[in-house]
Amino acid sequence: MARYLSLVVSLLMLWATPAAAVPAQAIPAQAIPLVSDGDDTPGVLDVDTLLAARAAPGEILVIEVATFRDWTNRLLHYSKPNKMIVLFNVDSDAKAEYKGVVSSGGGKLYITVSGSGSNFESLRVRRPDARTMKATLPEFDANPNGPVSIAVKTLYRTKSGACSNGCRDRAPDAGYLSA
Repeated sequence: MARYLSLVVSLLMLWATPAAAVPAQAIPAQAIPLVSDGDDTPGVLDVDTLLAARAAPGEILVIEVATFRDWTNRLLHYSKPNKMIVLFNVDSDAKAEYKGVVSSGGGKLYITVSGSGSNFESLRVRRPDARTMKATLPEFDANPNGPVSIAVKTLYRTKSGACSNGCRDRAPDAGYLSA
């Protein structure tokens, strides 16, 4: 619930700025989509919650992924096998048209979205705490006049132990979360 309230506050702050086109009251707090995923995968990238919201098609899209355990930006360094990928479905089929790869470089975390012949600028990702990443995609226009649905996939590998062959998770387990 604290993560849900954190996203609500973030969205209110974003929409309260003069640059925002839609006032905060346009999205009631109860309308912010949330998926809770069980503690079902070994390793630190086991997804706890996925939140995604935007005021209207083509407006700011905020995505928050929380895991059950703490992790550092280094874990998602582009040279390592660990992955966090946000899937964007813009045409209501079963296939994601865009993928946002969350990776680190220079100690900072970024999301780089690409797909359908387009590459978007890499954007900084915030870390509200040691187990959460929050990405804000301004004017996400992959589907400017329609819905965007989101899912997240993670892969965590270790040299030995339970995740030596890779521990994978997805939230939601099937389908997508509508933003």
